[in-house]
Amino acid sequence: KERPQHWKWIGKGRDDTESLTPLFEVWFKNKDGSLFDGGDSNQSSPPPARSKTDYVVKASTKEEKVSFREQEEQRFYEPHKPYTYNIHGYDAVVGPVKGVYSKESAMTKAREHALLISDRPAYVTILTIVRDAAARLPNGEGTRADICEILKDSQFLAPGVTDAQINTVVSGALDRLHSEKDPCVKYDVNKKIWIYLHRNRSEDEFDRIHQAQLAAAKAKKSLQKPNPKRSTTIANQLKSQKTSPRSNAQKQGSLKLNVTTQSPQPVVTATPGIP
Repeated sequence: KERPQHWKWIGKGRDDTESLTPLFEVWFKNKDGSLFDGGDSNQSSPPPARSKTDYVVKASTKEEKVSFREQEEQRFYEPHKPYTYNIHGYDAVVGPVKGVYSKESAMTKAREHALLISDRPAYVTILTIVRDAAARLPNGEGTRADICEILKDSQFLAPGVTDAQINTVVSGALDRLHSEKDPCVKYDVNKKIWIYLHRNRSEDEFDRIHQAQLAAAKAKKSLQKPNPKRSTTIANQLKSQKTSPRSNAQKQGSLKLNVTTQSPQPVVTATPGIP
């Protein structure tokens, strides 16, 4: 008899070597270091900025916009790699675009968005460019208005977008970003500012995390694949039952037996004798 509070897994097909191997490889590659250095939204003190600056956010000049947009084009030319912006005299490191692991995987048409131009890569979304804008905050912190001002420099914003529209989409994007599994932003209630939690990460750290996410995605995908051997075996068994001569003969034999056993008893009649 099983002991009280003693549980045992009795399922099948979920702990085979083929499924566990990719998960083990992800763990083994990252067991010596944390995947989310400085990325814990619950920590009391966020990590310091990698690049210190005295710059205060303000509207960019025409020359500054041109310089930034050249870098933005380079950044999204290889979206599967981390990138370092150099703006206003300081560096801002951003990670690869989430979910994009190669240039080929991103060659699809972009969805229409009222605030974004149509002629843009599919992986350029409001969430992506707001994340990059938060990463470019001086010293990795600032108000929502600062993020809105930084966002205005992006070449992917549609012409004629108003400040009110930008404020609305930035507000929604920040809510989503700080609710992610590995949040990149956190709101400081006391200072009333947003803090970019990944401001201390290097390109190597971003790349290592991205590769681990790729391995985890592949492992998850492999777990969701059906077992072709098992399904093929069941199909063959059903097919053999339908076409087997032996099974047909057994069916016919049982049918004859039923007819014989259910046939009426013979009736014997007597003819009276002639005297």
